[in-house]
Amino acid sequence: MVSTAVRSLVLALSILFLTQCRSSYSCFSGTRYLTLKRLGYDPVMLDQPQGDSRYRGFFKVNNCSLPFLIDSGANLTDLDREIAKQVGVLIDHSSKVTTRGALGRQTQSGIGIGSLEMGPVIAKGFAFIIPSKSNARTAPGPFVGQIGLDALSSAGSVIDLVEGILWVPGGRSSRRSGAAFLERDFQRGLGDKFLLLEQAQSSPHLLVQATYQAQALCFIVDTGAEISVISLETLDRLGVASLPSNLKMIDASGDRAALRYAQLRGVNFGEVMVDHFELSAAPLSVVRQHIRDDFGRPIDGILGMDFLRASEGLLDVELQVLYLGNPPLLRQWAEWWSKIKK
Repeated sequence: MVSTAVRSLVLALSILFLTQCRSSYSCFSGTRYLTLKRLGYDPVMLDQPQGDSRYRGFFKVNNCSLPFLIDSGANLTDLDREIAKQVGVLIDHSSKVTTRGALGRQTQSGIGIGSLEMGPVIAKGFAFIIPSKSNARTAPGPFVGQIGLDALSSAGSVIDLVEGILWVPGGRSSRRSGAAFLERDFQRGLGDKFLLLEQAQSSPHLLVQATYQAQALCFIVDTGAEISVISLETLDRLGVASLPSNLKMIDASGDRAALRYAQLRGVNFGEVMVDHFELSAAPLSVVRQHIRDDFGRPIDGILGMDFLRASEGLLDVELQVLYLGNPPLLRQWAEWWSKIKK
């Protein structure tokens, strides 16, 4: 009888608790959700278009809601030229910006000025990259453009790559108010492990270091990539063979390349060990010439959404931290709850 009463009480409290949350993940599995709410962050809900593992957010440009790809692999935020004209973005035809896709081809783009709203964060006079007519879509799919590192970082964004939430500092957040906070305290409840990222030598790209058989590897953290890719040049250096696959890669410039398949056994990302790291392989020679880490070493590949979701990633763009795995409290709660339900 006591056991039945306890279960009934727990069930009633759980139902009450769930009504205060956006979803069961947010409360029972969402230590991150509660931690970020406590720290004064506001959630901006994202979604995933059908058949796409990447996240899309609806943000306002000149007060018009538009679908953007969340792309931490892009330095700058771009917007389709025709859409930019429709919503009244002022295009500066005299300014030119050179961008480069993952496969290396350069494209010339213009600049457009308009307002950008990401939840409670509003940037007036924001500079969008406006692709040329010959390269009108740099974010293929159901997107009008991509939100790059410039917007994500300036907004103080934290991206939950499991739940699909873009967190931005609200009025109570220490980041918005300018008050200092302890980074060590900030890490509690956000992940089981965390990786400190670094910025590339001559670009804002966020890089993560790894090791494989005592050899250093460096990857771009890219939420705009559906799959993780390693360069064929790196595979040659490591002495790892690749196999043919049916996959193809489409980069931000719209170029395509056939992909091969490779597997690395025992890759260390800090304290995190990946026993079987499955990757696609592609030629990245041009990008490797331009994107290098603090030691001057060329990047070895791209960490895409397959890795970021499987590792339960949470990306703090401004502080350059990637949290991996459920926080310990989450596991304890989940184990306790599963026992109660039996």
